Amino acid sequence: MLLVPLLLVLAGGAWAQETVAPVASAAPTAPAPEPQVIARGSEIERWQLGLGFTYVKFRSPAIDASMAGVNTSVTYFTNDWFGVEGNITAAFGRKIFVDDQTRYAGITGGPKIVMHKQRWERWEPWAHVLFGIAHVNPQLAGVGKNGVPIQVGGGADYAAWRQISVRLEGDWVLTRLYSQSQNNFQLVTGVVFHF
Repeated sequence: MLLVPLLLVLAGGAWAQETVAPVASAAPTAPAPEPQVIARGSEIERWQLGLGFTYVKFRSPAIDASMAGVNTSVTYFTNDWFGVEGNITAAFGRKIFVDDQTRYAGITGGPKIVMHKQRWERWEPWAHVLFGIAHVNPQLAGVGKNGVPIQVGGGADYAAWRQISVRLEGDWVLTRLYSQSQNNFQLVTGVVFHF
């Protein structure tokens, strides 16, 4: 008599284990978490610092020079698409007029518009319009070396690492120097730090 309840208890325990085990193993696994993307307007990526190599082609009747140098830009974003940019360019060229080397320095600032990174995968296209002051060497007789530039252009930043991008940029630079206007252009390549 005792054997029958004991067999029922053992059979019931084995049956419970068999029915519970498949249910536990059939439980769905949690999906892998999506990578976190921090929006442009967040505190973490509100600032950009760009450092790069620049090529400047300065064209005027008196001076036609190709110059190479450095470009630095700092941008503060008020939201995820609009920023205020400050830009400094220093470029150096060959010697002309016996011993006078061609040099270009531009300090500009203005608005910058950025397209959302999510729409373009890892690319972030942008455009800017900058105004400021330009200084060009050599000195020409009877005219100053300082003038007003308008820099219009854009480019794209490629997100290479979490907070570092690679930049390609092209600008048309209209300057007013030597009592006349010059149509110049500038190319920039470098890196951008987001913080």
